[in-house]
Amino acid sequence: MSTLKRLIQEAHRRSLWQVLAIYVVASWVVFEVIQTLTEGLGLPGWFPSFAFVLLLIGLPVVLATAIVQEGGPGGEGPGSAGAERALIQGEPHPLAAGEPPSGEE
Repeated sequence: MSTLKRLIQEAHRRSLWQVLAIYVVASWVVFEVIQTLTEGLGLPGWFPSFAFVLLLIGLPVVLATAIVQEGGPGGEGPGSAGAERALIQGEPHPLAAGEPPSGEE
């Protein structure tokens, strides 16, 4: 299987298309508001360009965050296996059982 095809399948599995679509639409709305405010409030002419660059820089950050929240290549989020296992086994939360947090007595 080609690398591009695997990349597309992984993006689809992680719903990165949804994250990308929401970010693009929200960025477009923010950019339109910034342009309107720039004209209305007399902000400098470079302000919309600066905002656009910040929105472009934010795109890979948001996508990386979505990947990390999904849990990397394995698909499990950080700590999700332990929490899920505790829920399945019916174990109470340590603080709910009256136990002090580790390191405190």
